[in-house]
Amino acid sequence: MFRIDKKSWYIIIVAITVLLFVSIALLFIRNIVGESTISSEQMFVHPNQNRIIMNEEHAGIVFDLLQEEEIDGSISLWVLESEWNGELFFESSQDIFTVYIENNSMNPVNLILKVFYNYEEAIFQPVATENKVTELIIKLESAHYAKIPMRLHLEDVSMETLSKLTIGIFFDPEYYYANNEEFVHSFYSGMVLNFDINYGYNNELYLESAFFEVSAESEFGGATIDSNPIPPGDGSLRFFPNTLIAKAGEEVELTLFANASTNEDVPTKDYLVIVMIDWHQVSVSDNYYILVDSENRERSMGQHIHFTVIAPHEPGFYEFLAFLILNPTHRNLGSGFVPQEIISRFTLEVVE
Repeated sequence: MFRIDKKSWYIIIVAITVLLFVSIALLFIRNIVGESTISSEQMFVHPNQNRIIMNEEHAGIVFDLLQEEEIDGSISLWVLESEWNGELFFESSQDIFTVYIENNSMNPVNLILKVFYNYEEAIFQPVATENKVTELIIKLESAHYAKIPMRLHLEDVSMETLSKLTIGIFFDPEYYYANNEEFVHSFYSGMVLNFDINYGYNNELYLESAFFEVSAESEFGGATIDSNPIPPGDGSLRFFPNTLIAKAGEEVELTLFANASTNEDVPTKDYLVIVMIDWHQVSVSDNYYILVDSENRERSMGQHIHFTVIAPHEPGFYEFLAFLILNPTHRNLGSGFVPQEIISRFTLEVVE
């Protein structure tokens, strides 16, 4: 029969004691570090059950195969009833329109579809259902397209002037956080198009919103949002380091750095920024959106705009994403109807 002598028992007990001590020490260090650093346990994120991927049965979506010659590696978005310059002729705000999405890439994509009417998050209804929603999540296979007929669900809509219909599709809404190393769409978050709804009038859109004040200007191109109110100062922009940590319900101070004068064909008179947390529009400094006057500003100079958002009240991880609309109150010109700029996405970690 196999026996362990006293010396061997002593060695085993010492080894177990050392292992326990090391394990406790590592847990202690992890707890301390975890209070001031980013959580690393964010690999695969299971879908939020409040956001179920839609298919033909759920939303009347028509999926079909693209022609082989159309595979060019891109994602496309359009409204089929639109004119070439992004103009939609509606008789009423309840008119049906068809969102058309193409996946011209070699891989399947998961997309969330958002709709805004005059820059406020809109309720819409896929025509094949009784559901009134503010979002749709779809999985679009490689070399496939999706057609989604829908109508807006609006009340007290004025049809005496121009209106705007903003359609956005965004990658991986539920599967990855932006600070996950496997999130490959960090710098290409989707596509946003800003359509005109013409009810028979060609007036400009009137927005009941004051312009945000510009606190400073510096030389850079593009746009980003950062918790640091001061840019690098070398003509570049820093991109947010994936995660911002905030307390539940905290007022978070941020700065928008934006230069919207990069389109040389169309002068930029003003621009507007919509902010979403957890894929829902949130108020910015008690406004629906950030509106900035940029007319007569130097093309090389970008503006610094301070604003605040309220962090969600439930602890957890939330995606923060914003996008910028050029000349939001004016009709689209042919050369100016282009995809709008999506500002780099990051993860908001809410703690107690």
